Amino acid sequence: MAVKLTKALRLFLRIAVVLEEMTMTPPEELASAVVMVLAVLCVDQLMSATFDQVDGDFDAHTVAFAALMSRPLGLARSLWPPPREGTWFVNLAMGAVWGVAGVMVTSVGVVPRETRDGGWLPAIIHAQCAMGVMMTYAPFEPTWMYACRVAAFTCLSLMLYMGTPFGRNCYLAERGYLVCFCPVLFVNWWLACCFAFTCMVCIHKNELLWAAGRGPARDPQPASEAEDSLI
Repeated sequence: MAVKLTKALRLFLRIAVVLEEMTMTPPEELASAVVMVLAVLCVDQLMSATFDQVDGDFDAHTVAFAALMSRPLGLARSLWPPPREGTWFVNLAMGAVWGVAGVMVTSVGVVPRETRDGGWLPAIIHAQCAMGVMMTYAPFEPTWMYACRVAAFTCLSLMLYMGTPFGRNCYLAERGYLVCFCPVLFVNWWLACCFAFTCMVCIHKNELLWAAGRGPARDPQPASEAEDSLI
């Protein structure tokens, strides 16, 4: 499930279009800009569907979609009432829990398992943490902070899929990066920086262990079993 160069280049082009449009758009016109970029992404996906099937299973289109939608969701969070004094730690704690869950999935998500049981557990935890964070207040960030978050999310997603094919019955498949790295788009800024660095260390550590032969062998899974490991 390695990512080919052509797919990576198309992903960066999509991300560049999203960032340019979001940077040029003021908050009061954000809704119309999001609708326009969504239309562009849909047309792009229809035109490049054949290439995506040739270039591997990594779903690069959803990376761009998640990066785009994180901007209006950030605006929606800024409309919540700010937390009262003394309760700010609730917001931080919810983001920290989500970040820890993402790091744990990043650490074990590509390790082969003997059975497919429990493959949906990370997705359920991810959805619960995401809902909790979306219900908390966060200020609307400047575009440079948004661009940094999107760049980190994109690079981490590519790093996860650039190596050897995943093991049999692993937790992750073509959209597993959503469960691993979505916290970097929404949690507290400094927490997001620590989270991105920790995930990068986990990915490199796993690659080094497998390269040295001390980690679990990656047994590429057949196409018939790949869908069963989707989260």
